[in-house]
Amino acid sequence: MGLYQQCLVYATEAPKSTVSIDNHAHQLKNYADPDPSIRWEELGFSLNGVETDFIWLDRVRVPDTYNQLQDDKNDKLSTLYSSDSTTCLRRLSTTRISLHPAATVLNYGQSLFEGVKAFRRQDGSIVIFRPSENAFRLERGAERLLMPVVPLDTFLEAITQVVRANARFIPPAGKGALYLRPLLFGSGPGLGVKPSTETTFCIYCSPVGNYFKGGLKCIKLQAVRGYSRAAKGGSGNIKAGGNYAPPFAIQKDVRQRGFDEALFLDAARYDVFFLDVQFIISFIVLKFTSLSLMITIYD
Repeated sequence: MGLYQQCLVYATEAPKSTVSIDNHAHQLKNYADPDPSIRWEELGFSLNGVETDFIWLDRVRVPDTYNQLQDDKNDKLSTLYSSDSTTCLRRLSTTRISLHPAATVLNYGQSLFEGVKAFRRQDGSIVIFRPSENAFRLERGAERLLMPVVPLDTFLEAITQVVRANARFIPPAGKGALYLRPLLFGSGPGLGVKPSTETTFCIYCSPVGNYFKGGLKCIKLQAVRGYSRAAKGGSGNIKAGGNYAPPFAIQKDVRQRGFDEALFLDAARYDVFFLDVQFIISFIVLKFTSLSLMITIYD
């Protein structure tokens, strides 16, 4: 077998859940209408040449004893990050993040990110889809990479304030979403291989259309042998920035072969279809043959 297996995979949209979206989302009302100057129908999943108004930016000094503390975890977390929009909500046009060349994020990859979406509904209200789940995953990642955890209340307040401040960039109902990208990374300088002395919590955003052009429909994946995206005992269960760059070259190869994405196999046994696709969250196998898989994606 070569490195690439000619395997067609079809992705189909999952049935609509019977559970109301309000059980999974924060609902906001009375915010700005969509900016009429933006051509919403032309948006893809990118920055789209649109610069939003505000970002959230908070830098905290990590106490020397932080990673040795075991007790009163909630107390030590709540005192580090701010939920004050007057200090953390900043104009994007006048805010830039400067880093020392020895910053831990640049040298050792101590970084996490999340992806949160805010949607406008037909009645004009805005919903933020499951932000608490993103907060919990960011917490797990921070514990894994030894960064102070952003408390749930602080995370939700920051997300809400960024949505509020950038509401005019949320597309009309059915035409996309405001994609929010929370970042948590070691921003302090240090030559030694150890956790950073400073962490930065940042949230920026961009209006986006569908991830796949033309909407969610059948896509073609190519199964890859000889390359792994995640392995047992590694960092595949957290959203670490370093998880995402290694597949770039493989994705380039499979796209040149006419496929939409790479299908990564189990890291220990390449003959097992342990389904792992770089940008698809989760899916269920419905059918398997020697040539094809039928997959239902749950967003």
